[in-house]
Amino acid sequence: MDPRLSTAVQTSVRWYDDMAALHAVPTTVTDGLWHALAPMPPLHSAAKTLRPGVPRETVLRAVAAYDQVSVADSFGDLDLTADGFDLLFEATWIHRPALDTGPVPAGWAPVTDPAGLDAWVAVHGTGGIFVPGILRRPEFTMLARHDGDRVSAGFVVHDGGTAVGVSNACTPAGDELGWSEVLAVTAAVRSGQPVTDYTYGDELASALAHGFSPLGPQRVWVR
Repeated sequence: MDPRLSTAVQTSVRWYDDMAALHAVPTTVTDGLWHALAPMPPLHSAAKTLRPGVPRETVLRAVAAYDQVSVADSFGDLDLTADGFDLLFEATWIHRPALDTGPVPAGWAPVTDPAGLDAWVAVHGTGGIFVPGILRRPEFTMLARHDGDRVSAGFVVHDGGTAVGVSNACTPAGDELGWSEVLAVTAAVRSGQPVTDYTYGDELASALAHGFSPLGPQRVWVR
């Protein structure tokens, strides 16, 4: 396996571990499958493959208790259509070499207080994920771009151990946030480690134009 793919998947797994801990959700690993033992927060799967070739039956047992659930198929080799699942999306893992440090771009700053978190979440548009306790967990760096008193963009940088993950980019209607800005901010707050994510469509093409390499499929199945 390409070690960069392994890094990207493990960085994502660390996000899931840390997000589960933030929400006091117990987890376990069975036969190459990470899975939660209680409901995960919104937009998070209850099970995630850690290696290729995880048996379909292992996945189905892990999520049997949920009527509505999603499965992160980290290597794109599951087919759950006959088991009542639909393919929510297929993306591509991406990896970029370590960034050199630089100054924080104008207007950007970490979110450090509950009021700032509320403003960030309002732009993100999904509640129940980024709860106040995240401000006390150093592995998460929530970043906001301010235009006066208004949050005009945001995203999250997460320390995954051997790499940093970037995710949850968001803007209000009419504002934009591109990879060049995301990478400049990330370099300022978490330099010296590779950067990973998964994406698709036009955003994937833009990522590749900004120095990322495509590594392999990431699917999410939903029931």
